[in-house]
Amino acid sequence: MTLYERYRRSAIDFSKLGLERGDTRSDYFCTPKGTTVIGWTGVDGIHYCLVKGFQEVFSVSPMEGEGQCVHPVARDFDGFLRLLLACRGEAAIEQAHAWDREQFMNFLRENPPSPEQQTVLKTVEEEFSLTPMEDPFSYIKELQAEFDYSRIPYKAGYAAIKEQPAEEDKNPPEWKVYYDKDFWGHSRRGPAGEEIPIHLVFTWGEYILHVPAVYCCGGGLVIDLCIEGGPLRETEQQREEQKRRLFSLDFAAEVKINQKISQRKTGYGVAWDPEAALSEELWTDPEAEWVLEHYGLPKDRLWSIQRACFPWPSSRLKVRSLELELVPRPEPMVGTRFFTPEKGESAVIVHPVTGVEYTLTVKEFSPWKSPFHHPKGGWRFPDRANQLIFTLDPELPDSRFYLKDTAPGDLPEQRTYAAGSIGIIGGADGPTAIFVSSKTENKEKGLHAAFSALRFQPVDRVEWEFIFREKTMEDLRVSLL
Repeated sequence: MTLYERYRRSAIDFSKLGLERGDTRSDYFCTPKGTTVIGWTGVDGIHYCLVKGFQEVFSVSPMEGEGQCVHPVARDFDGFLRLLLACRGEAAIEQAHAWDREQFMNFLRENPPSPEQQTVLKTVEEEFSLTPMEDPFSYIKELQAEFDYSRIPYKAGYAAIKEQPAEEDKNPPEWKVYYDKDFWGHSRRGPAGEEIPIHLVFTWGEYILHVPAVYCCGGGLVIDLCIEGGPLRETEQQREEQKRRLFSLDFAAEVKINQKISQRKTGYGVAWDPEAALSEELWTDPEAEWVLEHYGLPKDRLWSIQRACFPWPSSRLKVRSLELELVPRPEPMVGTRFFTPEKGESAVIVHPVTGVEYTLTVKEFSPWKSPFHHPKGGWRFPDRANQLIFTLDPELPDSRFYLKDTAPGDLPEQRTYAAGSIGIIGGADGPTAIFVSSKTENKEKGLHAAFSALRFQPVDRVEWEFIFREKTMEDLRVSLL
């Protein structure tokens, strides 16, 4: 049995690493011929695949510009799983082609694995007897630099699109909506979705949500969610923050179709920035402009436009009633920085928005060594840290905060490779850090734990950053039909 066959039969939940297993076929216009899909990311139609006649694993991103949709990311399936282990998920793998090493490493540092992801990563290591890729960034870049992209066997439809004159890109295509397709991919055979006009507008926190229509397609229901960010604010700093918040808005979505629940399977997004549209130097998204024109929405506002796809909860239904629920995900909010107090002493943490003060009291601060086995190899990773056991007053659940060492960990040494299993990230040229769940094995109520960055030797003084995780908007539940 091949490694890929073992992967397909494995009960491991790879969705925790951003890889949804499911349909192994794809009809996206840019998906190469002879493709077997390994997994889907669940956003923008991005998927990873094997292609007949190639050993490499490819990423396919339909939202990318011309010539940028398909990239090799691993020399074989073994290398792909090792990349998942090294990068703690798929996101950095797919985006590596557009990043330099600093951007790649910053992404890994700023997106630590959750406790659930740590468990999955350890299980993958053990079940498949694999170790993380030693230097994932160099591995991906070297592969992409030497690969002959002209060998990729694209479908005839995509080849025709690539050969169209640039001037034609300015004209919007015929408006058709298909399930599990983006705003402009119309190569799919079969009838387009049946439109149900909605024309409803709701207030959602600081935003205005427009739902102009939903579409009944063969595979499920498609809803276009047009989120209005309002007019641009006065100062450049205010505008940049306004754009950052709107364009990074993340939420879970589900619908009740005739009282039967369906959760969003995939989604596609475009953004409209009126400031960029007036500038010759800034890039604008023509697809976003086409959507605004189709629905008659004003172009002088900021817009985040999300196309959400919901599979039918059973066989295709005649929609008699429809309810939509949007649940915003918590955002990180940086609170107080502080150096570790002595045992029994406290630090005051101030919430950056509410101003509420929390008293953190140290119960224990001690050296800690990774208990995981380090196989022999070409690199030695730091495996020492400091463990902080503490209480909070008033109390907060673990899901509402975490502590982060403000200093980077030690660089690996090219001596003995260590494959740690608890959130070690980085490579030969980048820092390593450790991120561990704030839960402690101590059963006493109210105790929390945090770990400093990984080093070869523990340090006596650690500066911590207290990061709150807060929802900035309430859940939205509305009736569409």
